[in-house]
Amino acid sequence: MLFKCFIQKCLEFSVYFEVFEDLCYCKDVEGLFGAVGIDHDPTQWWRFIDSSTKSLKAVLLHNGNIYPSIPLAYSLQMKEDYENVKQLLIKINYTQFKWYVCGDFKMLGILLGLQGGYSKYSCFLCLWNSRADGEHYEKINGRHGKN
Repeated sequence: MLFKCFIQKCLEFSVYFEVFEDLCYCKDVEGLFGAVGIDHDPTQWWRFIDSSTKSLKAVLLHNGNIYPSIPLAYSLQMKEDYENVKQLLIKINYTQFKWYVCGDFKMLGILLGLQGGYSKYSCFLCLWNSRADGEHYEKINGRHGKN
């Protein structure tokens, strides 16, 4: 009986979601909020995007934690890179709602276009190999030497 109730709720909310390639996303945010029975004020909600090496997900979190989180998008196939996050933002129509953003440092780095991971050259200002621990604080202007 409980399982049947869950399926009926799932079918009720499925009209607000659509699948595009590997991404399942909410195509009608206002309609989903109306179906849940919550007023949607974009200034009261934070968009949280999290990812791992195998999945990408986005939810709306209420500022004040009064309402439950609202799922926006989910994919088991998309990996964490700039193009996938960009596609996710386009599909959930971020430019219309302009929710505040929260996430871990890795996701914020992706959103800002920074190079992810433990990279050899971590930014355009670094001229030496970041993995060469023995050379840290020893290079001056791209040359080896002491101060």
